[in-house]
This record gives sequence, structure tokens and C-alpha cells, in this order.
Amino acid sequence: MDIDYELYKIFYRVAVAGSFTKGAEELHITQSAVSQAIKNLESRLGTPLFLRDGRRIRRSQEGEVLFRHIAQGILNFSAGERSLKEMAGFDSGEVRIGVGDTICRYHLVPIFKSFAEAYPGIRIQVKNRTSSGILSLLRSGSIDFGIVSLPAGPGQYKIQLFRTVRDVFVASGRYEVLQNRSCDIDELVNYPLLLLNGESTTRKLLDHFLQSRGIKVVPAIELESMDLLEEFAKIGFGIAHVEELSVQRAISTGELFIINTEPALPERELGIVSLGATLPSRAANLMCEFILTREPVPSVY
Repeated sequence: MDIDYELYKIFYRVAVAGSFTKGAEELHITQSAVSQAIKNLESRLGTPLFLRDGRRIRRSQEGEVLFRHIAQGILNFSAGERSLKEMAGFDSGEVRIGVGDTICRYHLVPIFKSFAEAYPGIRIQVKNRTSSGILSLLRSGSIDFGIVSLPAGPGQYKIQLFRTVRDVFVASGRYEVLQNRSCDIDELVNYPLLLLNGESTTRKLLDHFLQSRGIKVVPAIELESMDLLEEFAKIGFGIAHVEELSVQRAISTGELFIINTEPALPERELGIVSLGATLPSRAANLMCEFILTREPVPSVY
């Protein structure tokens, strides 16, 4: 059977997007052209590839099997095209990175600045997601690599340690009774706690640490941003669990203080996560090496 790569490319984009409309937008063709291409491919293979429910679609069992077989091939084609474009040197190219708010702001912005100055011809595309969202982008081929809190969760990933960070509990003067002394972790959980939502890796690590001591936490406030946790702590809403680097400025100005817990919270690892043994382009490899060789710098925020 002759293989029409264009049909498979359209199928792949629709499958990843979960929508004929979004797939058409990404491919820069009309929705009717996408619909006709999928119909032709289904006719050629003799099986439905998508199950339709109004405007929503999902892959059929057969479509899921096909997707697993062709996904890596499509990604390899794309990587090959990008590598050829970069063979002349680093005057051009693109690197696509997935990263969360706090890691990006306090660890990567200075690195991105230095990289852009050293390689002005390489375009940096950053997609901001939670750790689980970053892994989803990685599996779909939407990014070259991601930087997440470890562990990365189930899946076949190549992981390189980027940095070790320390999380702390911080509070405003409203809780000065806890300042300048050691506070048992069992005592601390009796205060209103401001935590990241339960789906974040950072929160899961904290929950695991507390549960190992027989402590179950019901937070007063759950948020998706450490910056917001900091702001709520500043106005006295409770005690926030944040990365130490992210609150350096608030500590130096006296708006917040670090609570010395007993035992101290365990350190947490950040890692560069990718698929396969090699990254898909020279630009991605260059950026990865650049990130791994940079030392932490004090926050300017």
C-alpha cells in the first residue's frame, strides 16, 4: 500500500490537538480539508480513527494504536528538518522549553538572558505549565525538553539533575511568636497553612514528608503560584510553603521571616526531562548544556 505521509501528518496533528478545528489551525489549512483527509485515511484503513461527540472527538481504539506507531516517526521527521536547518551553525534555530512559574522566574530568566546574548540567532520558545502539563507537552512533541520538580512520574524519560533547592515555611509579623526559635513541625500544622495545590509535585513531596510523621494537612488556602502564596503570607493570611530563593527579597525587607522547623524540610531536586537518548536538535542540546553549566544567581525580583 502506498503511504501518503500528508494524511498521517494531518491525523497526528488532529490527534494531539483533540479537535479538527485546532488541528486545521496548526496546519494552516481549512477544517474541511482536515475532515476530508481523515475521512480518506479512515476509508483507506477500513476503520474509524476518531469517535465523534458533537464537536468533541477522541481517538478510537484503532486510532490509539495508529497514533502510538506513527507519533515517534512524525517527531523524528520534524527533528530531522530542524537539524538540517541548523547545520550551517548557530546563526539560526529554535529551542522549545517547558517550565513552571517559579523555576522560570528564579532560575532560568538570567540563563535565558545570557544565552540570547551569546546566540542571538537562536529563538527560545518557552511554554509555561505545571510539571504534569510539561510532561504532556513533551510526550506530544510540543517541546524539546522540560524542567520540572523531581520525581517526574511514570514514563520513559531521560533525566538530568539541574539544581537542588530548599523549601521553607515563611510568615509575616502576625506570627512573630514563631520567629527566632525552633518550631516543631507538628506545632506548625496547627496554624493556617498556604500551600500549592495538591496536584503539584512540590506539594506531593511536602505531603509525603508530613505523612511520614503521621501528619495530615488541610490547608487554609491552596494556590497554583508560589508568588501568590508569598503575597497572601505578607498580608497575614497564614504560613506559606515556598522555595527559599523565591522569597529572598521579602526576607531582606522584613516583610516575611523564615520559620526554623524541626526537623528541617528535605531538599528538593529540579531536573531536565527529555524523551530518548538525545535531544531533537543542536540548538536544544546547546541550550541544555548552557543551563547545566550555569551557577545559581541571587534573585533580582
